[in-house]
Amino acid sequence: MLKILHTGDLHLGKIFYERSLLEDQKHILGQITQELQKEFDANKPYSALVITGDIYDRAIAPAKAISLLDSFLVSTHTSFPTLAICIISGNHDSAKRMSFGTRLLESHNIHICTQAKDCTKPVFLYKPAKKEQKTVETLPIAGVLYQLPFLYPGDFTTPEDAPLYKQSELVKEGIRLITEQHKKLQKSKPELNNVPVLLSAHLTTLPKSITSNTTTENSDAQIHTAIGSAGYVSPKVFSFFDYVALGHIHKPLKPASNAEYAGSPLETSFKNTGKNMPPRQKHFLHIHIDINAKVGDLFEQSRLKTVKVPIEPLHPVLRLEGRFSEFEEGTFNAMEKFGFSKEYLKNAYLEITCTDTILVENPLARLQTMYPFVMAIHQRALTSTDDQQHFTQRQELFEDTTNLGKIDNAKLFTAFIADTFSDSSEDEWKEAKKLFLEML
Repeated sequence: MLKILHTGDLHLGKIFYERSLLEDQKHILGQITQELQKEFDANKPYSALVITGDIYDRAIAPAKAISLLDSFLVSTHTSFPTLAICIISGNHDSAKRMSFGTRLLESHNIHICTQAKDCTKPVFLYKPAKKEQKTVETLPIAGVLYQLPFLYPGDFTTPEDAPLYKQSELVKEGIRLITEQHKKLQKSKPELNNVPVLLSAHLTTLPKSITSNTTTENSDAQIHTAIGSAGYVSPKVFSFFDYVALGHIHKPLKPASNAEYAGSPLETSFKNTGKNMPPRQKHFLHIHIDINAKVGDLFEQSRLKTVKVPIEPLHPVLRLEGRFSEFEEGTFNAMEKFGFSKEYLKNAYLEITCTDTILVENPLARLQTMYPFVMAIHQRALTSTDDQQHFTQRQELFEDTTNLGKIDNAKLFTAFIADTFSDSSEDEWKEAKKLFLEML
């Protein structure tokens, strides 16, 4: 049995609403270690840890993010020396910076691929070792992994030496080169003929069920609109491989029977969670490939199996909606039906929408005592047509008055009442307005 732990899109060093997520990411890496240790202790260790790109959140990664990855790699290799740690660069990474020291790391079973030209270099995966095994030299080969980092225009060329620009063309050429190389390898090593062949890649592809909904004439345009500028790659190109570990899309997705996105292990957007709904569960992927089954058994699902390993975030990401007083007084209970306590909410990264019809003054500071990790607050009152009109009137009142000492006090009073008592009519405050102007 060949066992792979697949994750990707770590985005180490990411800032979420001006807050560093390094502690959250350290917590995630700790859970990778826990999963590796659990299977190791059960004498069923993994053969490889595959991380499919976007290791860092930006090309020039923060020093603390680099230190976090360094500590993780050192501790993981020390604890599991026969585990192949396989990493590719993604579009958020600097390929040149990540390539530093790769040849030295390779001698310690850490394989980092950042250059397109290295995609044909096989990484041999070995049958899980017993606890006392410290090296892979005497272990039989259980699989071969090829790594395809994020590709840029010009990384590959045509036979006429013309540069390729489209992602679909680049990936197709990369896989052609890998396939050609592996067939040569099989000829020189016949024992590899029934050994699983895997690919790790950072790209964008979609299931046939999604792409088939577009018409022939405009399908490419619709697909590009849906996935941005990264470019679409057909999942048909993966047919040569037993399993393709994909990175780039942050949601778990299975574009083909032999290809899967693990999704990002940490939620970093409120858009992916419904209001007053549980957070989206994140997973690592535990890949089993029966190396004793025939290659043709793959699509009968007897050779390849995928198990989701749930991830427990340090701070869940939630979107809440209710009246401001419910949050301030601690009476908000819309999440209790899901079994979430008030303490759970206090520990969560929150986006709160206040449904009040009256604007609340300084809501973020007032709620941070009750909810220390509240990141954003939206007020429904600001989105209503009436309140937008009142805001515009108040803005125009100040913009049109060059000397604030000569501001129209009658209009000022009317704007104040509209903001503070939005449900009241102007007639109800006629006497108060008269008194106000007389006192000036």
